[in-house]
Amino acid sequence: MKLVKLLLILLFLNMVQATDFYIYPVGYNENGDIVISITNIGNSTITDFVVHKDNSFEKKIVANLEPNSALQFYVENDGLTHKLKVCSENICKETEIIGVYKMTYDEKPVIKKEINYKFVAIILILVITLTIILISLKKPRFKIN
Repeated sequence: MKLVKLLLILLFLNMVQATDFYIYPVGYNENGDIVISITNIGNSTITDFVVHKDNSFEKKIVANLEPNSALQFYVENDGLTHKLKVCSENICKETEIIGVYKMTYDEKPVIKKEINYKFVAIILILVITLTIILISLKKPRFKIN
């Protein structure tokens, strides 16, 4: 009888496995959003995470996170520091996320110097016309007898 009770207790303890996880910021994605990772360090699958940013609801993540696996999600980056709280079932974990201002570098516009052919043609015609006028007005230096 004691053996049966012991087996029942062990079976019950096996059903109530630890579902522990930890969260940490990984970095930033290409859009500048903060990447957060949730890692399951428990023995059983964790489902459905609720994310709170500064004690207000941020998003709900519906996922089955197997033991020894992780998932990543994004939190919008507004350049400020926030407290992020992730809860699943009765376990909640907190971390601090530090936002950075998104840096954008606008390329300087390349100024193409286009040749205005009409302007060049007008200048050439003007130079040729003035040259012809100057030549025709100039007195010859030598005399023909």
